[in-house]
Amino acid sequence: LGMNCSKFEMQLLVKEYLQEQGKSAATASRTLASLKNFYAYSYKGQKVLCTHGGISSLKNIETVSEYSFIMGSGDIEKTNIDKEFNENVQGVVQIHGHRNPFNVEINEYPNSFNLEGAVEEGGELRTIELIDKRFCPRAYKNEFVKK
Repeated sequence: LGMNCSKFEMQLLVKEYLQEQGKSAATASRTLASLKNFYAYSYKGQKVLCTHGGISSLKNIETVSEYSFIMGSGDIEKTNIDKEFNENVQGVVQIHGHRNPFNVEINEYPNSFNLEGAVEEGGELRTIELIDKRFCPRAYKNEFVKK
């Protein structure tokens, strides 16, 4: 939404938005309750971790804070989480958005896909599709926002 706010404030904003879209208060509450900080799954032997902000390692993952899953681990200006995850983790692929201060291409690192393409600033909407055991990245230029 382009603003800094607490988790509680975000829940209120999202709930209000869902209700404006015709969803009941109960449906909006169930939707918010179902949201997770990360999603891990395995598909045809491919292990995948999806987070909002990206993390740099799976070491001691049980101690990773909620904040790190949302905002990403490490100093945003100094930590290339895609590079670090690629170097630190084998056998698991990470997919994340939210941060990209190093202007990493979506598929620059084979074990970490960065979906942050600055779409709201005229950049790219980035997606990735897992077909069989192959990741297929796509990027769509936002032609509606002019820099």
